[in-house]
Order: sequence, then C-alpha cells, then structure tokens
Amino acid sequence: MNSYKQMLLQPLHEQRNVSSLWVTWLVLGLGTVGGLVSWLVMNKHDAALFIAGIAVVMSALMWCGLLLKSLIFQNSPINARLLPGLRPRLIKLTVATWLAFSLLLSGLLSIIKDRGDLIFVLVVLAILCASLMVRYTWMRFLPIVWIISNQMLSSLTPSFASIAATLGETRCILIIGGLDIVLAAFTLHVLYPQGGERHWAWHEQMKRIGTALRSGASCSDMGVSNTMISKASNFGYFSSLERDCRKRASGKQLLPYVLGVSSHWVTMLIIPCLLILAAILVNLWGGFKKSEAMHVLVSPMLVFYTMLPVMIFVNSFSATIYRLSTEQALLRLTPAIPQNRQLNLTLGKFLLARMLAAWGAGTACIAISLLILDADSELFNFALSAAPAFLLLPGLVLGDFSKSATPVNSLFSVGVMMLPATVVCIFFLIRQLAYPLPWSVLGGLSTIAAALLAYTRWNRMMRAPVTFPAGRIS
Repeated sequence: MNSYKQMLLQPLHEQRNVSSLWVTWLVLGLGTVGGLVSWLVMNKHDAALFIAGIAVVMSALMWCGLLLKSLIFQNSPINARLLPGLRPRLIKLTVATWLAFSLLLSGLLSIIKDRGDLIFVLVVLAILCASLMVRYTWMRFLPIVWIISNQMLSSLTPSFASIAATLGETRCILIIGGLDIVLAAFTLHVLYPQGGERHWAWHEQMKRIGTALRSGASCSDMGVSNTMISKASNFGYFSSLERDCRKRASGKQLLPYVLGVSSHWVTMLIIPCLLILAAILVNLWGGFKKSEAMHVLVSPMLVFYTMLPVMIFVNSFSATIYRLSTEQALLRLTPAIPQNRQLNLTLGKFLLARMLAAWGAGTACIAISLLILDADSELFNFALSAAPAFLLLPGLVLGDFSKSATPVNSLFSVGVMMLPATVVCIFFLIRQLAYPLPWSVLGGLSTIAAALLAYTRWNRMMRAPVTFPAGRIS
C-alpha cells in the first residue's frame, strides 16, 4: 500500500517543489465563483452544483494527466528489467485512474443526458484515445481530423445516432465496451513496455522533450521534431535570422530572435492557414453538416486550435527567456540596442504586439473558416465571443525577468490551456442552466479581465530592473 501511496503523491511533490499548485486553486476558484453566482444571484441550485462539478473535473483532468506522465516515467527501461513487480503496480494504478476519472466525468454528464451506461463507455473510449497521444504525438490532431472527415464523408457513412437506433442501446454499450477492453489492453502494452531497444528510444525521446519544455528549447534542437508544422516553423525562423544577420541588423531588430521559434510570425500563422484550407476542402467536398452535435464539437475545437500558437508561445516563453540569457548578454553589446529601462519598454511592446497579432490571426481564422462553412449565427456568436477568453494569456508573459529562473512545470503548461477553457465552459453552463446571457457578455468580461491583468503585469515589468540578461539576480 505504501508503494501505491508514493506513486500517487509523486506528482503532488513535484508540483509543490516548483510552486505551481496555484493553477489548481485558480480553476477551482473560478468554479466556486460561477457556482456562487448561480446559487445566490440566479437562485439556480442545480446549475451551481453542475458548474462546481465542471471545475472539479477540470482539476481532475490536469492531475490525471500529470499522474499518467509520472507513472510512465517511473517505468524506465532499467526499472522495467530490474523491478519485475513495478509494472503490474503501474498498470493497476493507471486502470484505477482511468476508471475513477471516467466515473466522475460520466456522472457529471449523465445529469444532462440520462444515459449513464452509454456515456460511461464513450468517456472511457475518449480517455484511452487521449492516453495514446502520449506515445503517438500525431494523434493530438485526431479530433480536428475526425471532425473534418466526418463532415466530408457524412453523405457516405451513417451517423452514430442512426447506428444506435438500429442496433439498440444495449448492443451499442456491449460493442463499445468490448472496444474499450481491447483498446485498454493495447494502450497499457504501448505505455508500459518491458525494456528493449524501442523502450530505450521512446524513453530517451520523452526525456529530451521534457528537457526542451523545461528549458524553452525547440524540439528540433533536441532532435525530436518530426512534424511538418515544426519543420516549417524552424525553417521560417532560421531563414529570417540568417537574412537579418547578413544585413547586419541592429540589436533592436534582432531582439525577437532571443524569444525562440514560437515567437516567430511563421509559427503563429501555420495552424490558422491550415484550418482555413481544411474549411475550404470541407466546403468544396459537400458543405458543412449543420447539426447540434457538430456545433458542440466544431466550435470549441476551432477556437482551441486557432489559439494554439498563443498558448504555445506563453508556455515556451517563460523558459526561453531564461535559457537564452547568454545570448541576451551578447545582444546588449550590439549597436542600437535599447538600454536600461528602455529595454523593458521595447520588449514589453514587442511581446504585447506579437501576442495580440497571434490572437488577431486566430480570430480572423475563426471568422473566415465559419464564413467559408456558411455557419449559422449561433456558431458565429459562440466562437467569436469565446476567442477573447484567450486574451487572458498575453498578460502572463509580462513580468520581472531579472529574478532567478523558476523551472517550467507541467501543471503551468496544462493550466495555460485549461484557464480559457474553464472560463468559457463555466459561462456556457451559466448561460444554459442558470440565465440566458448573450455570448457578447463573455467577450466583454474576458476583455475587461484581460486588460486589467495586462495593465497590472505591465506596471510590474516597467518597475522591474532591466530585463536582459534574464535570471541574473539570485
């Protein structure tokens, strides 16, 4: 029992050491505020409990991901060979985590849809697919690929509702349950290998990716980048850097390059352009399938993927700014580089301008994609009102960088993605269950909160010592 307890507490100790538990408290606090508003102001008790439950599920999702990552790292090739009893314990704990989170999420969803058994097996299937993304990174784009393929093949393949009506709910549960068992066995086999060359290669790759995330280095620098998006981003970044160096650009012009690949404009435009291209293909193939299910899926996915460059930049910047401190010290010796507090002002303006440009590109992509798909006004209102929730992120990149570096942690990275999602989800539940507020209220409140956060962080950055080189004060 003590071994299981140590495995469960390992992620907690890791996040406590890097002082990142505030992310969990922030998500729970948002749920508490939303629940209290529904309970006290709108007198909607069921809605208040459901909103609080969503915040708990969001927090549980973050910690389940951290626990799964910790368990996978504990199954190193050496441990897999020398500790034969470790792998069964890891598998048991993983299965227990899957079941616990599935029960929590399906219980919450069954409040809306009174089909608890069917919801449970579908949730288990989704969790297993999400777990496989740890091993197969290409599966992270599976949701958007599935939506696009479903739209393009809607006239050729029957819908899930028609299949369920034909087979019956009991048979559907048995079929999906059997698929869950087979997929769970395969997932456990893939996530917990028993040594060998493939295990060594995968474990080393995960360590390099972890090092890259903690240090702010691009994955290509660590030898693990093999996606077309990463290669295109690196090509644009290094081509632009080489061109400016040949022109003997001034220090002020070279300033953006010490912020990493994720801050380059090519990186921020690749995903929106690909999504617009996908919308064009769907429209040419047969048009957008307008259904309630597609509205539920397309709206959040479109907003999430278009704002992905903003989230990536926030995650990588907090580590990159410290990793490249040597380059920053050399940069301050170049001609025309701003000095003293002017450097903070120049860097702050660049960060806000680049983040707002990335957000603007994502918002434009949302509008263009929905226009191409001929989406209705409800989908437009939701997507364009949810986008301002991501304006909360630019303020996070402003601060006092002269202090010693703090390591980037997984909980902060997950929290960057969960914060806008939690805000949108809680507002959606208040709107659906408590009071029918217009979507524009979400956009207005998010914009006001983002402006206050950016103003506070901006003043802190302007009062701080000179930024470069970062992390010099211990």
